[in-house]
Amino acid sequence: MTGAVILSGGRIASAGSVLPPLTERRLEGGLGTRHRAAVGISEQTDAVVVVVSEETGTISLAVDGRLRRYLSAVRLREQLAHYLRDGGENDGAVKTDMVFSDPAQGLLASFFHCCSLLFFWLLASGDGSFRGMERIVTVEVAIHNLPMDQVVVDSPPAPIKVRIAGLSPFLNRSGGEAISAHVDLAGTPPGRQAYAVNVGAPAGIEVLSVTPGRVNVETEQLAHDTFPVTLAVLGMNPPALSVGEMRPPVPAVVTVSGRASILERVDLVVAYLSLNEGLTRLEGSFPVQVLDAQGHSLGGVAVEPAEVRVHVEINDTEKAHEPAGEGND
Repeated sequence: MTGAVILSGGRIASAGSVLPPLTERRLEGGLGTRHRAAVGISEQTDAVVVVVSEETGTISLAVDGRLRRYLSAVRLREQLAHYLRDGGENDGAVKTDMVFSDPAQGLLASFFHCCSLLFFWLLASGDGSFRGMERIVTVEVAIHNLPMDQVVVDSPPAPIKVRIAGLSPFLNRSGGEAISAHVDLAGTPPGRQAYAVNVGAPAGIEVLSVTPGRVNVETEQLAHDTFPVTLAVLGMNPPALSVGEMRPPVPAVVTVSGRASILERVDLVVAYLSLNEGLTRLEGSFPVQVLDAQGHSLGGVAVEPAEVRVHVEINDTEKAHEPAGEGND
């Protein structure tokens, strides 16, 4: 069984009607009860039946027990005009008062056909009915209009629960993905505050409740400071290597940006170098790290530039003390 909309005399006579399914013939694979009912009623009556697949949205037309599939909107209008105006293969199915000689009436009929297609599509999307439904969806909360001189201290607010209602076609097609939620921080001072959650929903969906209706967001002033870059040489391999000339890094000073409370903990800005056997010169770009007094790397900061250029001359003390050779004794 399936629900159907019955049109008579240019009006909707019934919706959600139960039609007798086809029982004696087989349809091609993938066609379910909805298509069987359409073919069955077209066999038993002179009805012209439009079917919209719930899964794919494919439009089909059943006439005299035969199913025409994969119709475009244009082709469906042509077929309906054929059967409604001329009778087509379904002679006598439609009364002559459905024939439109006036162009204005023809335009009205085309508009009616388009509205009918939309109605059928919505009906298919709504599990065969236009009943009202309610649903609770989980929505992430976005932060809008954060002042440029502030940063968010915590992670984004926890998701909220939104109870929505609407006709089943709109809820089934949109679900919770079309619901949006945000808090607006425009013009707010730094600190921890509770902000009202703004929820948006597309046409056809009503927002019934939002839980919680307010969320806490903590912001802090964005600070900038400059620090000199220290070059630190890690364990040299082999130990006989030593640093000769070490030029200052370029640039010698970098800008660190972040929350004011984090910048207060900055103790050292450093670029680490590693010397290996066989090198006589170390030259290139090296990343800069920001450390606290315990030597731990600090997160939540940005360094500009993130790398500095380094030039170091390397000496091999063992080679420097080797005998010049027997000829020099």
